[in-house]
Amino acid sequence: HYPLRRQRQMCKETAIVSTNGLSVYQGILNSESLTIPTTEWSKGVYFVHISVNGKKGIRRVVIL
Repeated sequence: HYPLRRQRQMCKETAIVSTNGLSVYQGILNSESLTIPTTEWSKGVYFVHISVNGKKGIRRVVIL
């Protein structure tokens, strides 16, 4: 499982993409936190794209 936490009271647009460009998750984080189940995902590297008020960030996640 991959936990996401919201900072302050802002909504976060979230997308998770595999290294081959396959989108495995898209959504908006409206609550305090969200846990995304990853048990069905293949092992490998994924990129978490987060957008808050027009500012974007990317975090790398490795599933073993």
